[in-house]
Amino acid sequence: MNTSMEIDGDRIRLLRDFLSSPPIRRRRVDDRALGRYHEALVHRSFIRECGKPGSSDNERLEFLGDRVLNLVVGSSC
Repeated sequence: MNTSMEIDGDRIRLLRDFLSSPPIRRRRVDDRALGRYHEALVHRSFIRECGKPGSSDNERLEFLGDRVLNLVVGSSC
């Protein structure tokens, strides 16, 4: 997973605007976390059509989230 990807200035501005708007309202976002937010918001189809080789998409994070939800739901039954 490429979390140290180069994110251009426009994308950084869009990420910060999105994260500071309702309902999220994150006023401060650590610069080191921007790569993770970017990765979480990029779909695999976007990478195929417009992305750079080696860019990360949200699929691994999606599978991790599914596993965590299954674990929580399974342990509460």
